Amino acid sequence: MGGEMIGGLIPPQREGVQPRWIVYFCVADVDEAVERVGKLGGAVVHGPIDTPVGPLAALRDPQGAAFSIWAFNGETQ
Repeated sequence: MGGEMIGGLIPPQREGVQPRWIVYFCVADVDEAVERVGKLGGAVVHGPIDTPVGPLAALRDPQGAAFSIWAFNGETQ
């Protein structure tokens, strides 16, 4: 949209993983965003981890809803 990536799909990363939808919010700094989520009552499920397309983390909000954050580095595979 306007030259910016607004969505994407990836194949399952491991055998036996069930298909699912995950919302990713792009952030400038994953570590800073993870810290803020914790201060606001959310929880880290996984990460932060470095990937070829930028660091990301899987989180839950205070009510338990899952989402992820990602600092997209502009690389595509």
